[in-house]
Amino acid sequence: MPDQVGERCGYHGKGAIQRPSPGQQSRAFLLKPIKPQRKGQAKRKGDWAENQHQHGHAQGPGPIENRKNTGMGQAYMTQACQPKPDHVVLEIGTGSGFQAAWLSRIVAKQYSIEIIEPLGRGVQRIFAPIGLTNVETRVGDGFFGWPEVTGGFDTIIVTCAAQYVPPALLQQLKPGGRLVIPIGQPFRRGQFLYIYTKDAEGRVRSRKDVGVYFIPMTGAMMKTPAPAGSTPQ
Repeated sequence: MPDQVGERCGYHGKGAIQRPSPGQQSRAFLLKPIKPQRKGQAKRKGDWAENQHQHGHAQGPGPIENRKNTGMGQAYMTQACQPKPDHVVLEIGTGSGFQAAWLSRIVAKQYSIEIIEPLGRGVQRIFAPIGLTNVETRVGDGFFGWPEVTGGFDTIIVTCAAQYVPPALLQQLKPGGRLVIPIGQPFRRGQFLYIYTKDAEGRVRSRKDVGVYFIPMTGAMMKTPAPAGSTPQ
């Protein structure tokens, strides 16, 4: 049996949650549905898939609907974010746009950054036609976050494996916020999802969550040495 449930998916690595070892309880299989917070949101999931095909965006490595682990992994990470209707969220790694579309139906404002320019330019066109007007995307290196957003973010979700936590992401996290990020070496076992929280005084704490497998964060992550204390133990 493979170690991961499902396969890597998409261009930049929406990940698969690893199968738990014997006796290990995995919350990945205890998902509870997150109810949409605004009217008309249930229909938009279907609209998103239709719009993907209209723009030819789902014609990459494989149709999004054929990657059956995608929904489970993204649902788990969405749940880990604990999104609220008044939250401002930053996603690192837009990919197909599915995660951003999903979160945007729950939160007040959704920002998303994609480092692969053709993919990032293409995905920018899918949100407005289906009424997701609270999504803003751009092409760039997610290592630096989105510092122009005044006030920072309630949640930051990273959908590629970082070797350590980019300092800019912690700086842009609001007090009381959560950072959900896979951490591990590129293309190796031993990656884990970590959940970082920042308290009202700005102190940051981390918690090791489930095992995952994502393709790596590229760009500055590959060139910048890890600052002292940035790699979880």
